[in-house]
Amino acid sequence: MIDTLKQSYKEQLIKAGVEPQKAVKAAEKITREELNLIGEIWTDWANAARRIELASRAVGLAEMTQ
Repeated sequence: MIDTLKQSYKEQLIKAGVEPQKAVKAAEKITREELNLIGEIWTDWANAARRIELASRAVGLAEMTQ
């Protein structure tokens, strides 16, 4: 399980523009506690991003109906 989380973390770092070698090193060094914290933050961030997106769509829809 931890290896899967580390692999996912590495992939996300690379998607974000981190050099692959640095992403590999970061994924090797990250702890379970740090991964858990990131999981909590990403969940909170995803929920906030979803609310912002929905609000933005509502504003766009309101502007279209005026």
